Amino acid sequence: MSPGPTLTETLREAAAEVTRQTGVSFEFAEPAIGDMRIAGYIPADADAFALFLDTGMALDASQITPTRIRLS
Repeated sequence: MSPGPTLTETLREAAAEVTRQTGVSFEFAEPAIGDMRIAGYIPADADAFALFLDTGMALDASQITPTRIRLS
């Protein structure tokens, strides 16, 4: 598995890259969540990415289905 994004980008862009690498998609409860800026190493692992968002960015990452996570 290749590493995830490492540049400063929006959460939407980082989530799209994790989706591309894992097949797990992310939905945003509000558009502003997807516009949040993030920087640093983002794991190319959907569960690790969701945990990072949950703990590091104080977002609620709820698994809707095995291949879909909702961020609020």
